[in-house]
Amino acid sequence: MILAVSVERASRERGFLSAEQAFDFLDGASEVLARSLDYEQTLEDVARLAVPDLADWCAIDVVQDDGSLRQITSRHPDPAKEELLLELRRRFRARVGGGAGVAAVVRTGEPEHVYDTGATPSADIELSDEERELYAKLAPRSYLIVPLITRARTLGALTLLSTRDGRHYGAADVRFARHLARRFALAIDSARLFEESRAARARAEFLVRAGEIFASSLDYEKTLQNVAEIAVPELVDWCTVQLRDEDGSIKQVAAAHADPAKVQLAWELQKRFPPDPEADTGAANVIRTGVTEHYPEIT
Repeated sequence: MILAVSVERASRERGFLSAEQAFDFLDGASEVLARSLDYEQTLEDVARLAVPDLADWCAIDVVQDDGSLRQITSRHPDPAKEELLLELRRRFRARVGGGAGVAAVVRTGEPEHVYDTGATPSADIELSDEERELYAKLAPRSYLIVPLITRARTLGALTLLSTRDGRHYGAADVRFARHLARRFALAIDSARLFEESRAARARAEFLVRAGEIFASSLDYEKTLQNVAEIAVPELVDWCTVQLRDEDGSIKQVAAAHADPAKVQLAWELQKRFPPDPEADTGAANVIRTGVTEHYPEIT
């Protein structure tokens, strides 16, 4: 009995990854991360690399600008189990909110680690009979979630799940995963800094060109059309300029689209459905109130 306990304690500390396996994976992951500044694609490639040697399921969640979590990649060799995992994860998140799982790891900056999940889910989590059946089909054995931290900021979390008998994550595996997560965080941070720099440069160039256009003509409608055209596609895919006319109506004076064929559509829409000057939203409301409207996502 004492020997069995000692063996289990040693296993919990050691984990299943050998030093050679860890170094080999780091080499492969480092090579993938260095290929591109498209961090979503590189993390997808790393997740593919992690399965099945490092995990039976790997997921990477990234914090968005509004604070929400976006799962940008996940990987499981069995598509049916992938669907089960995502469904259970969705229900779990809706039920526990930020009290556990990825949300808690991101909030606290501390890892979550379960060496042995057991044959049944924790009694702390209420599951329906259907959900217990899904859990049994997945047969999880062990998991760990570690934060993606760089420059004292948590950018997301890495989740590794084992569904294989005899493969349990130990303390050494958690340390390795945290080291790996730091590399992921650096890749995300570098890509975002590059994109911010590129966007700032594009805005500066636009302002210079727009200034030149404004100084070149006193025909304001022609000038605004030229400005709309240089905004597309570097800054936006679709740009229109609308002004209040002398009679109080809203008049569109410029339109540009990344797809030239759709420019005419913009003019047709304005003609067939002229804006109501008293509308509660849209250009009319912005002109009337002087308050910017911002829609991060249009569905």
